[in-house]
Amino acid sequence: MNGSSWAGGSQVRSPNPNDGITNLACASSTFCLAGDEDGDIRIWSGTSWSIDHQLVAGSMSGGAHALSCASVSFCMAVNMLGNAIVWNGTSLSAPDNADPGNDLSAVSCPSPSFCMALDDNADWLTWNGTAWSTPAQITALNPGPTGCPTR
Repeated sequence: MNGSSWAGGSQVRSPNPNDGITNLACASSTFCLAGDEDGDIRIWSGTSWSIDHQLVAGSMSGGAHALSCASVSFCMAVNMLGNAIVWNGTSLSAPDNADPGNDLSAVSCPSPSFCMALDDNADWLTWNGTAWSTPAQITALNPGPTGCPTR
């Protein structure tokens, strides 16, 4: 990222006000990403928004469903195809099919070495800085009180 364009196979696109912004992630007051339903990303510089930048053509079909930025040099985008793409401050990674066949609908990255994502099957998976874990089902941590009377 040089302040006006993405590196690594992306292409600059004309802004389209008809594409709804679906998510936003900010690492600072001078760096935010906004994603739309077509997989286009706009970048906030602290004073203005960039024109659209498409995440690696075709890889984020259906849009970037969720974004999370731990810093200006680490952001994660996930989509409905189970793909995840990392922004490292200078380039985008190739898509990682972290959860094949599932819609990754949420991601949160408090640091570059830990992210958690959720899919549409109530599964969770984690990123350790280099790879995604196997999806696991969310289970109730507190199934309710024991010894309740039955009728």
